[in-house]
Amino acid sequence: MTKSRKPRISRKEKRLSHARLLELLTYVPETGLFIRNTTQGRYKRGDVHGNIGATLGYWEIMVDGDRFYGHRLAWFYMTGEWPPVTVDHENTIRSDNRWENLRLATKGQQMMNRGKTKNNKSGAKGISWDDKNQKWCAEVRFEYRRYWLGRFDELDQAVGAADAKRAELHGEFARS
Repeated sequence: MTKSRKPRISRKEKRLSHARLLELLTYVPETGLFIRNTTQGRYKRGDVHGNIGATLGYWEIMVDGDRFYGHRLAWFYMTGEWPPVTVDHENTIRSDNRWENLRLATKGQQMMNRGKTKNNKSGAKGISWDDKNQKWCAEVRFEYRRYWLGRFDELDQAVGAADAKRAELHGEFARS
């Protein structure tokens, strides 16, 4: 069973009302962008508001002096409520805040949606090479457990086994 937490809404999220957000910005669900409704200083009405953060690659949007991630703001804009869990980018592109690409996810589900790690040498998620036996090894992780799928002569066999198990365990969050 997946662990669940009480929804955590930050102080800055509590300060921003839905009416105030609608007054200041318009969210375009097809593009995932926020457009200014007002002119203020160097920012003009009709301009795209926010920028992609240099560190994490998420859209960051300032509203009334507070910085928000675009995906959380989009959820609030569309539903009128702050997300009770994390908002996952289905295609894993952090700057893609199109409504069709956003979904609620627990932290565990979000981890399932990750791609292969940077140090992966096999080219496939969950697959490694066993030098001793000269075979490909496959494993999948789910809810703090490791599912060992065996050793395979061919990379394609190992990838197929891992993908099938991942689809079984991870459901809509399965990612190769």
